[in-house]
This record gives sequence, C-alpha cells and structure tokens, in this order.
Amino acid sequence: DISWQSLGHALQVQGELIRPGVYTGIDGKTCRWSAAVLKANYKTLLGKPLKMLHEAEAIYKDDVPNAGEITGHTTHLAITTDGSVFYKGMVFPKEVQETLKSGSFKASLEARVALSKPDEKGIRDVLAWKGEAIAFTDTPAVKEQAPLATAELALSSRSLSLIHISEPTTP
Repeated sequence: DISWQSLGHALQVQGELIRPGVYTGIDGKTCRWSAAVLKANYKTLLGKPLKMLHEAEAIYKDDVPNAGEITGHTTHLAITTDGSVFYKGMVFPKEVQETLKSGSFKASLEARVALSKPDEKGIRDVLAWKGEAIAFTDTPAVKEQAPLATAELALSSRSLSLIHISEPTTP
C-alpha cells in the first residue's frame, strides 16, 4: 500500500507575465523583447519555480513572508498571437497566499538572456532566453499587467494499492 499525504490548500495564480516591449530589468539593463523571441522560448518556463520576490530585492524586504523563497511552481503556459505570455501556477505557503490575494504583487520573469549590443539609445535586443522562475514582486518591470487572478484549491489525498503483475516466463 502507498499512503498519500495532501499538501492541503493551494492557491492557483494566473496572469500575464510579459508582452513584447521595452523593459528595464532588475539588473538595470533596458531590453527589447520581440514577439518572435517570446514565442520561441516561452515554454522553457513550464514547471519552473514561483518565488516570493527576486533574490536581489528579498534582502531588503524581510517583512514579506517567504521573501526570496520558492513557494510553488508553474503549471500552464500560453502565448497569444501578438506574443503576450500568460501563466498559471500553484502557490502553497498560506502566508504567501494571503499576501498574493492582497493584489499588490505582480509576476516578474526571471530568465537567462542573450543580448545584442546596445543601440544608440542604450537598448539591447533579447536574442534568446531561457526561463528560470517567476517572481512575485511589487515593482515589476512590466507595469501594464492586469491584476493577478487567484483561486483557492483543495488538494485531496487518497490511498492507492499496488498490484504486482507477473508475466509467465518460458524455460
């Protein structure tokens, strides 16, 4: 017999993560994200962690529950024809769930990026990227996002019996 333990209640979060445009990241670099480069790489975020704040900002915000920690994972991704990336995920710590339901945090992409040299305005084109995590922050680079949507989920536990099936062997 296998006995499963429930994680309890999870909070499903979903929203827009990024759309084509020019953004200044937490590293101070201003980058142009095209629809083509978003479409080519958005699936690299599937199954990646959801975090409460970027590590670089978490050290300054010790009043935020689970600051800098992994609090869930990305379960679904979608992209629109114009290149906007949407996500769904599940968050488990109760304190983080309450913080996210307050509506003051939005999703922010954490990624490894390959960049062009800066143009005359100092803007670099993102040539390729690999998603590493989604961080919830109150200072996202993409300011025009819709508010985070949330839904509470009850995760159930169950028992499962394993049956051993043997196949006949030939001598």
